[in-house]
Amino acid sequence: MRDKTSTENPANRLSSLLGAEETLELLVEHVPALVFVKDEDFRIVAANQAFLELYPENERQDVVGTTTVEQFDEEQRDRFLEQDRIALRDGFTETTETIDFPNGDRRTLLTRKVGYSSRAGDRYAIGISSDITELERTRTQAGQLGQIIDVALNEILIFDATTAQIRLANTRALENLGYSRDELTKLTVFDLVPERHEAELRRTWAAMTGGEIDRALMDFEALRKDGSVYEVELLAYRSSFESDPIIVSVALDTTEMTANRRALKRKNDELMEFAYRTSHDLRAPVVTASALLSRASDFLEAGPDHAGDARKAVDHANRILSRLNVLTLDIARIARIDTADQVVKEIDLRDLIDTAVERALVPDLPADIRIEQEIGSASSFHASEDSLATILENLISNAVKFYDPAEADPFVRISVERPTPRELVVEVSDNGIGIPPGRANELFRMFTRLHPRHSQGSGLGLYIVRRTAERMGGSVEYVPRTKGSTFRVVVPEARRS
Repeated sequence: MRDKTSTENPANRLSSLLGAEETLELLVEHVPALVFVKDEDFRIVAANQAFLELYPENERQDVVGTTTVEQFDEEQRDRFLEQDRIALRDGFTETTETIDFPNGDRRTLLTRKVGYSSRAGDRYAIGISSDITELERTRTQAGQLGQIIDVALNEILIFDATTAQIRLANTRALENLGYSRDELTKLTVFDLVPERHEAELRRTWAAMTGGEIDRALMDFEALRKDGSVYEVELLAYRSSFESDPIIVSVALDTTEMTANRRALKRKNDELMEFAYRTSHDLRAPVVTASALLSRASDFLEAGPDHAGDARKAVDHANRILSRLNVLTLDIARIARIDTADQVVKEIDLRDLIDTAVERALVPDLPADIRIEQEIGSASSFHASEDSLATILENLISNAVKFYDPAEADPFVRISVERPTPRELVVEVSDNGIGIPPGRANELFRMFTRLHPRHSQGSGLGLYIVRRTAERMGGSVEYVPRTKGSTFRVVVPEARRS
């Protein structure tokens, strides 16, 4: 026969064995919570040992029978008494508070107070406080860590290691990828890379989630919501959160860094070519001119009959030295592009073009070549006058030098417009001999001479135009024409100095 006591409520069985009062006292004394009872005058009439230990040992015997609120600052005292009043009046209150106790402890407590009436009709409030100090500290630290992660300059994403779904993304990741937080958490890691990178990413993901590796460093392109891509350097490592496996990734947008590296490589390559070509292009004319002048000297020593030969040798040497002077001036211009101060001022565009045309015209310019200007409403612009003049002079000079003698109506057209209030577009067009087929990609390199028989320039003019436009924050491009060439320069308006 089954013992009927086996079906009793465990609490009732304990009370029947020990008695109700003994059971309550046993429970109160051994629970880790702070337990106390207050009367209507807010005096503590009962408290367990855990509560009493919050007071210095020599004061514990005086706790029961007093309010003890005198030992706390005014703000805490008022808060305690207000919660006591609510419990006595309404029957329940709950609050979380950080308290400095008389024994020197500073604790964060979750306190629930319940009001009840005794058989005699007296009102009491029983309070039970749970120490949540460590929990609150952990929450605070987690919140601070979350704030740090959210404002980090790197993109930080956390993925579910099992499903590859995104569980968390910081603000930088949202900004760079172009998704809202809700949209991103519906995607997987494989949605964030172009198809050409997916196979490699899946191999790395399988190795990490399978335990072969615990971290990986990768360089690849990330895919934005709008379909564009950008380069990232990504560190991913395996971890866990609340026993669930996760993959944490920290990505650095390397677009600007990569562009800077490419620009630095291009400049280094240009510097190497510059050093090689200038050493040759400077030395060769000097050697040739020196030989011609020596020959002229020999002719003069041979007597008056050779004076004409001497004059021809000197004229030839002068032409060579003249071209050398052009080359050295262009080299000096290149050296000043990145170092010269950009003095910004309001430029009268018509005056600037008139001056540039005057400086760019060669002495033996054909009389029938027309110089046209189309300025319209773009009368002024804030920029570096020297830089803009350098661009115009080189482009106009090129257009003039490479005119087509067979053209019935040769022209050079300079047009200026402002498609936006903060931008200037300059075009120099001509109907000259144009660019040889397949050679357009060489135009803006150093020492490019596409028509060496037609002109003896330095081959640096268009390179100077490109570098100067880039220094101004702009760009230059070649626009093919059916006959001749068009060069378009776009520069932003500079801030006034």
